[in-house]
This record gives sequence, C-alpha cells and structure tokens, in this order.
Amino acid sequence: MTGDMEPKGQAGSSRSKRERVLSNLDRLTETGRLTQAEAEHLGTASTTEEFDDAARSIRLRHVSATLKTAVEQGWMTNEEAEALRERVAAGEDSDAIRAELRRLRERGADRKPAP
Repeated sequence: MTGDMEPKGQAGSSRSKRERVLSNLDRLTETGRLTQAEAEHLGTASTTEEFDDAARSIRLRHVSATLKTAVEQGWMTNEEAEALRERVAAGEDSDAIRAELRRLRERGADRKPAP
C-alpha cells in the first residue's frame, strides 16, 4: 500500500504522516484500504514506533496481495515476488520498489496481457 501509508523518507515526515493517516482513518476504512482492526491499531498506537510497525504491517499486506496477483498472472516469478516482498518487509521503501509495485497494480487494474 503506497501513498497513504508510507512516507518517502522526507525529514519530519513521520509525524505529519501519522497525523494525515489518523485524520483519514474513516475514509481509508470505507474505501477498503484498511480493515477496521487495522484502523483501530493505528488509532490506538501510543508511540511512533508502534504506529510505524502497524503501518508497515498494513503496507506488507497490500504488497503481498499485489505480488500474489503478479505471480498468478505470470508477470513475475515466485522468487522475484518473494525477493521484493522481503525487501519491503525489511523496511525498504525506495522509488524503484514503489515504481515496480505501481506498474504491477496498474497492470492488474487494466488486466493487460504480459508484453
């Protein structure tokens, strides 16, 4: 899950990210970006570390779903998907990872055949 849940590493972004997400919990839940339990976990996080851990878990859930579809559709191998998932699980949030995930989501949304 990108955009709403993870910053791109800008200085001071952790606090503003938290405020932005917390102010949009209802919208994120209504649109299916968060489950009710995830929204509650974010909303009750008492430390930045706890909030960041919850956000990372949510992002990993979204990434895993995208990668599962990519493997099922033959857009990447299981090994490629697992390597990318492990990078995200380790906390990597590079522009390259974001671009690859965006490309896979767009491909899935359009249901375009592999080139």
